[in-house]
Amino acid sequence: MPNIEIRNDDIFLVRELTLPMKKAIINYGSFFEQFKKTDEFFERHNIPLILVVLADGIDECPEWVEYIKKRLYRFRIEMHGHTHMNYRNQTKEFGYKHLLEAKEKIEKTFGTKVTRWYNTF
Repeated sequence: MPNIEIRNDDIFLVRELTLPMKKAIINYGSFFEQFKKTDEFFERHNIPLILVVLADGIDECPEWVEYIKKRLYRFRIEMHGHTHMNYRNQTKEFGYKHLLEAKEKIEKTFGTKVTRWYNTF
């Protein structure tokens, strides 16, 4: 198998849903259900994933958190943010504090080190 890296964004997204996101939930089930369906394919083909996590949804998605914890050997956990906000419109101090809190929560939840922040500009 070629050396590939696949990133799955918006893990634990529970707020700031766009209209297409809402339609996807109606048509295909919750984001967790969609995640599990695609993850079955990646697991069957032994393809590791980078999961880019939003910290504010961790407490609201305990079943999803447990699913990931049981499969940590397949995932690299990284950070998307505390919420799904655009950080470039925030002050440097706010962004630093917000992202540090998110990093700490993600690391504590999964017992892993966050090494990257993936953001959309």
